[in-house]
Amino acid sequence: MDDILKIANASHLSISEAERVLKTGTHGMTGVYISRECWQLPREVEELIALHETTEHAVREKRTARSLTTDEHKAFEILSLADTLAHRFGYSFPVFQRDVRVSAETLEILGISKETLLATVKQTKSEVEELEFNL
Repeated sequence: MDDILKIANASHLSISEAERVLKTGTHGMTGVYISRECWQLPREVEELIALHETTEHAVREKRTARSLTTDEHKAFEILSLADTLAHRFGYSFPVFQRDVRVSAETLEILGISKETLLATVKQTKSEVEELEFNL
């Protein structure tokens, strides 16, 4: 992973682009392997880990390797929202920059209001700060 980050940083590439340059395979597939071999996570979780490599736009336009069920689509939107929020609050590789705006479409698909999301984020930030303080 260090080599990937070095290449990405030096060449101003995304993590995925650096993986392609180094021909290492993707971190998504590494995650699937770890989820299966080390943690024995359910197959649905493995699929979601692998799916995180797919762009939100491709999922919404149904341009994935296969069609998603409604539940899989919602699971992807939850993953996408969590990833967006993690990046927004600095819990990501510094070299990897992405759009950190939450889409109205994601909130609509998940049935979450903007107010509910903001309240949840505020509560979560408070709990994370308290956890970090107690460590």
